Amino acid sequence: MESQSFGLGDIVSLKSHPYLENITDITISGDATHLPPLMVVIEIIQNNESNMFTCLWFSHQKQRFESNVIKASSLKLIGKSTNFLSHEANVQGEMAYFTPSAYEIEKRKSSLSYNDAESHNHDNTKITALLSFLAPPLHIIGGVKPNNQKVNNGNNVIRCTHAVNCMWYNTIHEKFSEQYIPLEALNLIPTIDDNIIKELHHSIKQGKTLIASIEEEIFLIEPKFITSRAGLYFLKGYDAINCKRIELPIKITCKFEHYNKPYIQRAPKLNVKENRASFTRENILSSIINLIESASLQKSYLRIKYKDFNDKVTTRTIKNYSLTEAADDDTNTAIYISAYCMLRKAERTFKLERIQYVEQLIVNFK
Repeated sequence: MESQSFGLGDIVSLKSHPYLENITDITISGDATHLPPLMVVIEIIQNNESNMFTCLWFSHQKQRFESNVIKASSLKLIGKSTNFLSHEANVQGEMAYFTPSAYEIEKRKSSLSYNDAESHNHDNTKITALLSFLAPPLHIIGGVKPNNQKVNNGNNVIRCTHAVNCMWYNTIHEKFSEQYIPLEALNLIPTIDDNIIKELHHSIKQGKTLIASIEEEIFLIEPKFITSRAGLYFLKGYDAINCKRIELPIKITCKFEHYNKPYIQRAPKLNVKENRASFTRENILSSIINLIESASLQKSYLRIKYKDFNDKVTTRTIKNYSLTEAADDDTNTAIYISAYCMLRKAERTFKLERIQYVEQLIVNFK
């Protein structure tokens, strides 16, 4: 591999690591303790025989940063260097994370349980977090200073020029540890306003619904709880648009709107005080059709509870929907709703009379 493949600040690992460049959503199975760490290139040693790279990584067992000189032939690129800290920035008092942590925090491992009584079609795989090499949040306690290491004799050495003194809590020795870390190996942890966390916490306690806008993507969340890992906050809940449980990073750029419920209107409206004789199938279907036609004018997402031909009940969120009438058999016709199903990520057709209820959600689609 050519030396140009690696630059200062690049994230690398040994070739035995399963991750590839820009492909880091691979689940780890087997003995995860054999997995090499993700490392940052902090020094390039060029000579006539082969290029060597000094790589920095965090040892979870020792709770400290270690470095090793490794030949280029043994390394693979995981991620190119991006927005690391500038030596001109005033970062003292800030919090930072070791750049491989952005990958380590998402690392997952799988384990398999086996039971003779279970069907061979049953998936017993359990996916859990794998945080063996996740570095702790780092507190920058010293300003930027030049890196004054000596140049190797006889070699052309390119190294990180500036470093900052970082402090973290060492859980092995139950003390605070310090070490100078090159700027190319660090990114700042954005400071989240305490009021944002308090508002989210209040919404969870009150059972409210959130519209979350993150980098032009919209989520309609029924929030459950807030988690924290490596100095970052995450919001866990159920996304009513994509019909799945999610965990969203809480960033400075996130925008949250708080609502009492996820829908504007619902059909059919079952009010026990009303005349039960009016709850005919025709009236129920008419109320569902009226809601669908009204919501389509606003391009609102719809959430339906649907019973299929096998009597299996599922909840779907749909968009780009339209009503059509088609032959049900030789003598009868039925009304269907054709739509894009957010759960299946494909076009689907639903028979109207099998819809148990429909809700016009508070979010519109484009």
